[in-house]
Amino acid sequence: MQTGKAYSLDLRERVIAGYQKGETTMKEVADRFAVSRSCVNNLVQRQKQTGSVAAKPHGGGAVAKVNATHYPILEAIIDGQNDITLLEIRQRFAEKTEILVSQSTICRALQKIELTRKKNIPTPKIPKAALRAAFKNISGF
Repeated sequence: MQTGKAYSLDLRERVIAGYQKGETTMKEVADRFAVSRSCVNNLVQRQKQTGSVAAKPHGGGAVAKVNATHYPILEAIIDGQNDITLLEIRQRFAEKTEILVSQSTICRALQKIELTRKKNIPTPKIPKAALRAAFKNISGF
C-alpha cells in the first residue's frame, strides 16, 4: 500500500473500472489492486460527485515569513560581518524588520540566496607528483 503520495491516474481508472463491473466488492477490488478499501470507496465517491477520479490539486502551503524582499537585508547583515552565526543573523534580522523567525528559517533563506555559512579555507595546490614523492618517502615504497 502506498502512503503519502497520490496514486497514478491509470491505477485510479483501473480500480474504478474493476469496481464498476459490479461482479466484486470494494474489498475484493482493493485486494486486487493493493490499495485500501477506503481508497476504493473514496474513488467511487469522487467519480460520482465530480465525474473524474483525478487527484485533487495541491492545497499549497504556509506563506514564507522571509521572502525575496528580505534577501537584500540578509545580504547586508552578512556583508557587514561574514563570520556571523545564525543566531546573530536572526537577532539582527529581527531588529531591522521586526519579524522574529527561527534559526532554521534564516538558514533556509540563506540557502535560497546561495549564501553558505561554511567558510572555505584556501589551501595551496600541491602537484600530484610532489604528493606521490612525499608519500613514497614516508611509507618506504
